[in-house]
Amino acid sequence: MTNTGNNWSVVDGKLVRSFRFSTFTAAIAFVKNVGQIAETENHHPSILVEYTMVTLKTVSKDKGNIITDLDYRLASKIDEHYILYS
Repeated sequence: MTNTGNNWSVVDGKLVRSFRFSTFTAAIAFVKNVGQIAETENHHPSILVEYTMVTLKTVSKDKGNIITDLDYRLASKIDEHYILYS
């Protein structure tokens, strides 16, 4: 695991971050908004919801399963959105 310095880590060749929320409803609302960001960026992360914990993983599958600038841009936009929940 490599820490990228921006709350995301590189795990098994993917950019990964977990987000914790106070309620399941808040976690699902966040996921919905991540979906909107992903559609706008046309880049879609893997999403795992475990009650109040949401884990996102992103990698550029069309570039050979490597982390690209597109992944970092998506991560940054998700981070900006998460600040609204903090």
